[in-house]
Amino acid sequence: MKICIWCTKIFDLGGTKRVVTLLANELVKEHDVTIMVYQDRFKEDRNMYHMSEDIKVDFIDNNEFVNRHHTPAFCWRYLVQKLNAKYGIFNKEKYNDILADAIFPKKTREKWVKYLNEQNYDIIITTASLSLRLGMLAPELNAKTIGWQHNCYAGYLDVPNVVFWKQECLLQEYLPKLDRYIVLSDYDKRDYKKFLDIDTEVKINPRSFVSEKIQAFPYGYTICICQGS
Repeated sequence: MKICIWCTKIFDLGGTKRVVTLLANELVKEHDVTIMVYQDRFKEDRNMYHMSEDIKVDFIDNNEFVNRHHTPAFCWRYLVQKLNAKYGIFNKEKYNDILADAIFPKKTREKWVKYLNEQNYDIIITTASLSLRLGMLAPELNAKTIGWQHNCYAGYLDVPNVVFWKQECLLQEYLPKLDRYIVLSDYDKRDYKKFLDIDTEVKINPRSFVSEKIQAFPYGYTICICQGS
């Protein structure tokens, strides 16, 4: 199969980058794997997390998809995002189209659909905030789509001005359009269902180390003494 993992950055320090690389290294043993990232200021460094040379890296120049000129439409989208982040006034089902267009403009979406379909991927996997964008594209894509979260429900939805802050209505509309939506724990599965009525699947992130022994501490805490990889 031809698999694309779409994330913001890959050659940078971070848990998501490590886990994405670990997954890609395993998948590329049997499949054609591409990691697609936005234009990245970090130089390519496959040694950071031991990325296989068989993995393709597609550096996307976002300027090819987004018009950053300060047109009236650009200014309106900027204003909608700022007002929603502060007051949540567009975080209502009847305003979903307005907020969706402010976050991910329709013309930009059309360019992404065209580009991704031209690559003939069988599966597209996204991480974190890109899961919402992939959900917006999913109905027009030929590939199967998977959203893959790397933080807890509260970390994405309850932290002001971070990731999905005041975007619950958009999530309710677009995340169900993905073929699968992966979360890290049963607690997250419970919260997505309880607060947003969204069904998810639990997959624990693979670890990139071997625990040599477990050290017990007072008050019930433990710590693993690990050998990194």
